Amino acid sequence: MKELLDFISENNLRLDFISWHRYSKNLDDYLSDVAKARSLLADYYDLGTKETIISETGPNSENDPVYDNAFGAIHQIATSAVLQNEVTRTFTFEIKDGANSDKKLWGRWGLITHEKFGTPEIKPRGNAIAFLNNMIGGTKLNVFGQGSWVKSLSKKLNGGITKILVVNYDPEGMHDEVVPIMLVNLPSGNFSFKRIDFLGDSLLQDVATTSAEWSTNQYFKANSAAIFEIVSK
Repeated sequence: MKELLDFISENNLRLDFISWHRYSKNLDDYLSDVAKARSLLADYYDLGTKETIISETGPNSENDPVYDNAFGAIHQIATSAVLQNEVTRTFTFEIKDGANSDKKLWGRWGLITHEKFGTPEIKPRGNAIAFLNNMIGGTKLNVFGQGSWVKSLSKKLNGGITKILVVNYDPEGMHDEVVPIMLVNLPSGNFSFKRIDFLGDSLLQDVATTSAEWSTNQYFKANSAAIFEIVSK
């Protein structure tokens, strides 16, 4: 990357973006890469602000059974939450499984299965993309108190709607968590609070409070995720 930036700077060429790949089950590796890229770009002040893109992400660059199960999906959700404010955009690889196998599921990177085995089926990582689509748009809100396993992002949308994505990601699958959620600066004392679990059920409750703050404790199994939807009344 440094050699590329040197060449661009020395020859007064245009740079639109910097991109790289990262496969890892350790979320800190993604953040480390971002920090290195930012530090390097800062040395080339004449290049200005450029897009940073992770053009391939996933738990493993090799075929891995996690690409066929819920862990791969939770990794997708957790990676998106961690990188939401860190890079311009991220991409996952690949759309469809390859066909060079005698098995329908063989740890391939695809979001859907290959038609060689019948009508393509959406794999859990494909469902994760659809789940994340619920967080599109709106204005990002600050979230404090994220931990080693629990990651989150929040958005404020039109119509008095706030959404909070929470994911408990643990590569070892050992840590269940009771996650305290505190809402502050509430615009209204009356609102609905809906929990939508990834690949699970939904639970709705009505809340009435005279305070500008409201808190709740929410249980998360290891490698699970939910979106909380708060709608003012």
